[in-house]
Amino acid sequence: MEQRKALLLAHGVALYDVVKSCDMESAKDRSLKNITPTDLSLLFKEATLEKIYANGAKAYELYQRYHSSKTQKEMTKLPSTSPANAAYSFLRLVQHWECIFFE
Repeated sequence: MEQRKALLLAHGVALYDVVKSCDMESAKDRSLKNITPTDLSLLFKEATLEKIYANGAKAYELYQRYHSSKTQKEMTKLPSTSPANAAYSFLRLVQHWECIFFE
């Protein structure tokens, strides 16, 4: 975990959840209910954000629903890194996600 954190920090990458809390059944995105969005206002006010990426379609959808009109920042949707995303091999995920380091 510390190596991952060091890699992200070295490249100026921050991770943040778009949802503060919710009810969820059996770890399935489509089961999300009682969603409380995270307050991202301080993050967007204080940080210099060049790009914003979503880890999967649900994160992208929730950002669009709760945050995009407030932040006025575009988000790029990337495939989910969840083990439940069986459609993407590790190599295929790397090919999509490497854009955060090389764009």
